[in-house]
Amino acid sequence: RIELLDISSNRITANDAPQLSRLLQECPSLTSLDVQQNTLSAAGAGCLADAPCTGLENLNLRWNFIASSGAVQLGSLLHRCPNLRTLDLTGNSISDDGAGSLAEALGSCPDLIGLTLLLNAVGT
Repeated sequence: RIELLDISSNRITANDAPQLSRLLQECPSLTSLDVQQNTLSAAGAGCLADAPCTGLENLNLRWNFIASSGAVQLGSLLHRCPNLRTLDLTGNSISDDGAGSLAEALGSCPDLIGLTLLLNAVGT
């Protein structure tokens, strides 16, 4: 039973995102997923956005080239992750549009205590 998975800095791309989505579906005990410093991109974020993740509490997507279009798609992910406590999107070139979509979805995550958007393009 896997609860924590750290696959940061492994050259994971959008092509690998369907497997990550399947992992979230097949590992309901997974509470923490760290995918920082890969190259998921907006397309990869879109694949993750379709995943059921009811047990996920911590998601680290720092430095993945997600951009605003990917952040918009991640808004859908938040609706599927009611237990999410932390989401880190540092350094993904997310602008106001992407941040706005995330903000609209925050009500789906009543336990969220940390949303990190450092080093993005919000408010510029």
